[in-house]
Amino acid sequence: MNGELINNIRYADDTVILASDVNELQQLVERVRVVSEQYGLKLNVEKSKWMRVSKRPHQWEQLIIGKKSVEQVNKYSYLGSFVSSDWDQSMGIKTRIKKARTAFNNMKPLFTSRDLSINLKYRLAKCYIFSILLYGVEAWTMTERLMKKLEAFELWVYRRILRIPWTDHITNEEVLRRLDKHREILFTVKKRKMEYFGHIMRHEKYRLLQLIIQGKTDSKRGPGRRRHSWLHSLRQWYGLTTIQLFRSAANKIRIAMLIANVRTG
Repeated sequence: MNGELINNIRYADDTVILASDVNELQQLVERVRVVSEQYGLKLNVEKSKWMRVSKRPHQWEQLIIGKKSVEQVNKYSYLGSFVSSDWDQSMGIKTRIKKARTAFNNMKPLFTSRDLSINLKYRLAKCYIFSILLYGVEAWTMTERLMKKLEAFELWVYRRILRIPWTDHITNEEVLRRLDKHREILFTVKKRKMEYFGHIMRHEKYRLLQLIIQGKTDSKRGPGRRRHSWLHSLRQWYGLTTIQLFRSAANKIRIAMLIANVRTG
């Protein structure tokens, strides 16, 4: 990345090893295993997985730790975020929606109770349902289709809080009027992504993240439609160029003004 090699990412006792091919990965894993054992540490092969990230179909190969084969997967949950071999962000967001829907259904008697006020049920939904939905939202790469799914889930929750049966032809705007609320999910996504962007760009300790966001790889883009980048949605939401985004990120007041404007826009 910008000429700098990044072959590992670590968080507490979780480690991701990156390589350009399976042979290079095998060498790195073996080095980690040998040095770990020198300090009395042992890799848990059963919990370890490996994945080839590519838009093209690929054959299944073998990776060995010690004398044990490591399972190759095409999707994996890492630190609560969903990663797939084709780098499809939609799968991770759909998984968050599914988990949030399950949590709501488990608490459905509470959310549909006539003994609780609408405002209290709304606050409970923000605390227990939307927090599950938006876990890791700062890292999401958003598209119009995914934003519509998030909004659809938000209104799904509101309709059940208001006890509106699916047979009633009630518009979304009428649902919001009855709840006396605005659409919150997309604003929260826009707000948290921009705050996160500003936070990492203002602090030197996040140099690795800055490098990943600003850096470029020495490779050619393959054929086909270009995928949306992480910065694409920020540029679109806030009406700024990439250079303007980086300049704005250095100023907390400027960030707050942009968020306030996108709220009223």
